[in-house]
Amino acid sequence: ALSMAELGSILPIAGAQYHWTDMLAPEGSRRAITWFQGWVTWFAWVSALGGSSSSLAFSLQGVIAENLPGYAEAQQSWHLAPIMIAILVTTGLINSYAFRIVPWLELASGVAHCLLFIIFVGVFAGLGTGNSAEFVFPDSTSYSGWGKFVAFNIGMLVPAWGFIGFDGVNHMSEEVRRARHAVPRAMVYTILINGTLALIMALVIMFQMGDVTPYLESGYPIIPIFMAIAGTKAANALVPGLLIITYCVVAASLASVGRITWAWARDGALPKYFAR
Repeated sequence: ALSMAELGSILPIAGAQYHWTDMLAPEGSRRAITWFQGWVTWFAWVSALGGSSSSLAFSLQGVIAENLPGYAEAQQSWHLAPIMIAILVTTGLINSYAFRIVPWLELASGVAHCLLFIIFVGVFAGLGTGNSAEFVFPDSTSYSGWGKFVAFNIGMLVPAWGFIGFDGVNHMSEEVRRARHAVPRAMVYTILINGTLALIMALVIMFQMGDVTPYLESGYPIIPIFMAIAGTKAANALVPGLLIITYCVVAASLASVGRITWAWARDGALPKYFAR
């Protein structure tokens, strides 16, 4: 983040990484490295957008399954796809025809992010069942069925979501006031704030969730954990807040994907049929 922040303060531009690569790469291999870097960044952001929308769709299914009798048994894997499509279509329409509200969605989701953090931590700390420090820290039991090495690496995908996407602000650089100052600050503050909140939330959940075994079969365990601790009514009141925040994240991610796609097309790297 500090490396990208430095480069973002020197050259704030929508293409970001591939422009910086072009600026810094050796003359002889500059074109090839820049081309490769641009496609990697573009595909990574498209993949992250798919990850955000699938996470939202998956958690929405979890809420439905907990509240609609019989749905958990009738649920099919293909149900995820139309929910994702609906999410991406609606956020795409917002970005295309009502983009002025996207910054307000981001602001509202940021405020809700902090407020819900306080509420969730308070509920877990006040009502949860305490686990020992031995369970939280030295215990290395793998409940997934995978060996410890594989389980550890798969498990690292989850805390990565506490930091991912901080470079999205780079791709909005050409629409940001005082971008040379605002863009690097946003990246560094994202790492510091979200990293701290994610660590605290993870520790609170681990210490206060009680026995882990009832939640192993759940696809989105925060919902049954919260229901077990605070009750169904409290969960139905607060968990939708997570869904709303995630929807705003998808809308913001789509904005970043749109800008890097536009920059990639502007610079002649995207095939003409799509660039048009």
